[in-house]
Amino acid sequence: MARSARTHRASPVRWASLVVLLSTALPAQQPSPSRPEPPPLAIDRNAGLQMCDGELQGVGDRYKVRFDDLGFELTPMLGSAAPRNVPVSFQLESIGRGGTHAPLRSGTPKWSDLRVEYDRGAAIERYDVGVDAMEQSFVFARRPAGDGDLIVRGRMHTDLVVTATESGLRLELPGVGGLHIGAVTGIDAHGERVTGGLRWADGMLELSLPGEFVDRAALPLVLDPPIGSFFLVSAAAANESTPDAAFDASTDSYLVVWHTVVSASDHDVFAQRVSRTGALIGNQLVIVATSATLDDRPRVANLNGPDTFVVVYQHDNDVHGRWVTAAGAVSTATTIAGSTDRERSPDIGGDATPLGDRAVCVWINETTGSLRSMALVPNFVNRPTLTSVASSSFASGFAASRLHIAKGGGSARRFAIAWDANVGNDETWCMVLDGNGAPLTAATALDVRQSAAGNVSIDGDGSHWVAAWQVNSGLFPTEIAARRIGLTPAGALSTSPLRVVSSGGIVTVPAVLATGGSTLIGWSFQASPVSSLRDVHAASVDPFACAPCEVEFIAGGSQTTNLVAAGCAAVSAGGPGDDALLVWQTGTTGDIAARVWRSADGVVNTLGGGCGNGGLARAPCVRVPNPDFTHRLLGTTPTAPCVLVQSLGQGSVTCGSCTLIPALAGAIALFVLTDAQGSAAVASPIPNNLALRGLVQFEQWLTLRPGAACTQSGVDLSGALRVRIE
Repeated sequence: MARSARTHRASPVRWASLVVLLSTALPAQQPSPSRPEPPPLAIDRNAGLQMCDGELQGVGDRYKVRFDDLGFELTPMLGSAAPRNVPVSFQLESIGRGGTHAPLRSGTPKWSDLRVEYDRGAAIERYDVGVDAMEQSFVFARRPAGDGDLIVRGRMHTDLVVTATESGLRLELPGVGGLHIGAVTGIDAHGERVTGGLRWADGMLELSLPGEFVDRAALPLVLDPPIGSFFLVSAAAANESTPDAAFDASTDSYLVVWHTVVSASDHDVFAQRVSRTGALIGNQLVIVATSATLDDRPRVANLNGPDTFVVVYQHDNDVHGRWVTAAGAVSTATTIAGSTDRERSPDIGGDATPLGDRAVCVWINETTGSLRSMALVPNFVNRPTLTSVASSSFASGFAASRLHIAKGGGSARRFAIAWDANVGNDETWCMVLDGNGAPLTAATALDVRQSAAGNVSIDGDGSHWVAAWQVNSGLFPTEIAARRIGLTPAGALSTSPLRVVSSGGIVTVPAVLATGGSTLIGWSFQASPVSSLRDVHAASVDPFACAPCEVEFIAGGSQTTNLVAAGCAAVSAGGPGDDALLVWQTGTTGDIAARVWRSADGVVNTLGGGCGNGGLARAPCVRVPNPDFTHRLLGTTPTAPCVLVQSLGQGSVTCGSCTLIPALAGAIALFVLTDAQGSAAVASPIPNNLALRGLVQFEQWLTLRPGAACTQSGVDLSGALRVRIE
C-alpha cells in the first residue's frame, strides 16, 4: 500500500471510522424432509439486544451474538445440518500507524438500543446488531499518532473454514453455510470514500486504511451502512425464482415480486415492499395463490401519478395483471391476454411523469410468432382492475423469446424493447414503442452472430438505452456484450459499437438498470462448467460507450443454484438518480435476495442556463480513475460547430434567454463539430490520482447556428453542469 510521510498539525476535530461488515449467514443446505412439512411462517424479522442470564446477548435473523469485556462471540444459525455450534470470536489487540501503537483500555461494554460500544482509549470499538448483519466499526476522536497506514488488529478464532474472496472473507462450514466478512471502507465528512485492506493469517484479522487517506480525511468520518449490505427478502422453504422490482418515489420504496413453486401443479406469485435503504416494509403480499394453476414470471413497474405498481405474470398460457398500491393494497386479477393461443413471457414498463398513470405491457404470442403490447391504467372504482386503453401486434415471424422492456419511458414516454430471436441464428433484436405500446421504429438487430446466445435485457431514460446479452463461445456463454441504443433526428434507431462488459467463466442472464449517471449491469457468474457455485456479479458502465465506470464486483455470495438477476433503478420512477435495487434468486431452495446499490460515478448537478436548441449536456462516470471519461452533448443542431466551456469557477453572463454559468476568468474552450445526430463528445481521461477526488468544475456547451437564441454571439446553450470528481 502507498504510504505518506506528510505531517499535519494536531486537530481537535472529531473523526471516525474504519468499518467491517459481517453480512448475513449463508443459507444452510437442509436435507430433504422425509415427509412434507409446512413452510416456516415469518411473523416478524427483527433484531434484539438485551441482558440475559447476566450476559449481553444479541440476535438477528440468522445469527446470535454475545458480548463480554474482551469482545464478541457470534454464532451463525446453520440449522440441523450443522452438528454443533461453530462460533466466531473476536478480541481487539492493537491499533496504530507504523510502529506507533496506543495502549488499549479494557472494560465492560456499554449498550443502548441495538448498539454496543467499548471505549478502548485510542478508539471506540462499536457494534450495531442488525436483522441480517452485525456491523463493526472503529471510531476515532482524534487522528492516530504516527504515519503510514492505519492498522487495526484483532485475534479471531473459529472452526469455520476461512477463505479470502474478492469481496472479503468467507467463513464456511463446508456443505452447510457460514458467514461473510465484507471489505473495509472509510468515509470522511465530505463523503470521500476509500477501500481499505483486509488480511487474515495465523489467527489474526488485520484491517487497514491507506495512510494518505488518513492524513487528509475531513473530520469526522461517517459510515453509510445500507449501501452494499446483503439481506434476504424471502427465505421460504419452497423454490422461489424470477424476481423483479420497481420503485415508487412518493413512498421511497421498492416492490419486489417473485414466483414460488408450491408443487408441480401449483405456482404462485408473492411480493414484498422494501425501503430504499434495504429494510422490509410490512408483511408479504399475495399477488396470486390460486390452487392448481401455473402463475409465474412476474414483472412489475410503477406509475408515479397514482403511486401504484402494476404487476403482470404468466397465468398458464395467458397473461394476467393486478395493480398494487404503494401502501400494499392489491386489486383483483385482470386478463390481459387470454385465448387459445400461447400468450407468454410478459414484461411491463411504467410512467415516471408526475401525472403518469399508464403502463405498457408487452408479451409474446408464441402461436402466431408475434410480439404484442397493451397500454393499461388502474381502475380504482367498483371492482378494481386494470383497464386496457390501446393494444398492438407487431414484429411477426421472429420466433421470439425472452422479451424485455425498459422500466420507464422517461418524460418522452418512449419504451425500448429487446428480445431473443431464432432466425437461423440465436440473435438479439430491439425496437422502440410509444406510450400506448405502438411501434415508433422498425426492428433493429443488436447481434446476429451465430454465437449471440441472447437472454437480453434493456433499460434507459426514454431517449438513450443500454442493452446487454450473453454471448456463447463454444458450448457455454463466456461474455456479456452491451450496446447503446439511441434515436436519430429522423426517428430511426442508432447503435454504438458492441462492447464486451465481462468475459471469462460462464456468464449468463444479464440485468440492465439505468441509474441516471451510469448504468448498472448484473449477471450470473460460474467459474467453470464443473464448478457447483454461482455468484451474482455486477458493474456500472458509461451508458453511451458501455465502458466500465468501476471494477466488476460480487453482489451476492456463492450459491449452488442458477442465479438470475433483475432489479430496478429508482430514477425509472422519478426517484434518486444513483440508487438501485438488484434482486436475484439464490440458495438451494431458491430464496430471493437483494442488494441496494448506489452508483459511485461522481456528483453531477444541472444548473440551468440553457436556451434555444442547446441540447443536453452529460458527464457520466466522473470518478478516479476513468480512462474513458468523456464530456457529451446530445440533441443539438446536427453538423454544427460547438464549444465546450470549462471553468473551476461559477459565473453568470446573460444573453437573451441564455445564461453562461462557467466563470470566464481562467476558462478553457474546446472546439468540435456535432455529428449528424446533433451529438458531440470530448474525451478527457481521468488518471488514477486520488488528489483529483473532490475537484469541482463547471461546464457548458455552446452551439453556433444562424438564428440562435443568443443573437449577439449566434449560439444556443446547453444547461450547465457542476461536476465533482469522486
